[in-house]
Amino acid sequence: MKRSWILYIITLCMAGNFASCSEDNLDVYDQASSGGSIYFLDKYEQANDLYQSIPKDTLWTSFGYVSENKHDSIVKQVVRISGEKMDHDRTYKLTVLGSSTAKEGVHYELLNESYTIKANSITDTIKIKFNRTEDMKDSTFTVSLRLEPNENFNTDIPVMKSKAENGKYTYELTHMEFKVDDITGVPFLWTDPPYSSFTPYYLGTFSRTKLLLMIEVMNIDINLVTVPPPPGQYFSLDYYFAWKAYMTTWLEAEAAKGNYYYDEFGELIKFHL
Repeated sequence: MKRSWILYIITLCMAGNFASCSEDNLDVYDQASSGGSIYFLDKYEQANDLYQSIPKDTLWTSFGYVSENKHDSIVKQVVRISGEKMDHDRTYKLTVLGSSTAKEGVHYELLNESYTIKANSITDTIKIKFNRTEDMKDSTFTVSLRLEPNENFNTDIPVMKSKAENGKYTYELTHMEFKVDDITGVPFLWTDPPYSSFTPYYLGTFSRTKLLLMIEVMNIDINLVTVPPPPGQYFSLDYYFAWKAYMTTWLEAEAAKGNYYYDEFGELIKFHL
């Protein structure tokens, strides 16, 4: 009898879980009555992220933290459909909104030859090539994209509430904005507490030249330095120890060979105050 009750309770819990999933999951619906919808997958995943405190509707590309020899960057964004796979290709409609300030052919290029969900697939990847231009040193440019309905797909997907912050924020799943510049701001490690109080001790005062040298020598992911951790997570102190030790040793080895490195202010690069 006890075993029967346990199985009964498990069955109820599973039924409850499936019911709750059907409320949030875009893949569970009646295609015959609703038709196929299309959306940006990244937006959907952000809304499902329990640690995403605020919606990130904009994706940044900054040339300010990369080598002067890098002249372009390709950004990819996945679109997905809610519904069944089909045995034939289906095109979808993508519009560049008039609010965009970047100029196609100058600041960016759309690399897709067509916008198509291939047969037996539920995703496609939009590829945007951003060109590094001189005016990006002074201005930030935007490209705003919107998925539009056509004969194959609708955009009737409801705006999703975020799971984090008790659904305080919403995500419009058919719109995505990209920003691009060539401006080097001071990263959060030097500006945001608690990091700003001890970053100078390990890495010294900030300079763009020093940061680019660190990235090049140690092959650091630029997002690790420039994008603050989400709420509840913290930048690991282990990076400070490792970076300072490695760069100090590297600079000493270079100096022994007669190679000295200076920042944009004419000061010898060092990893302490």
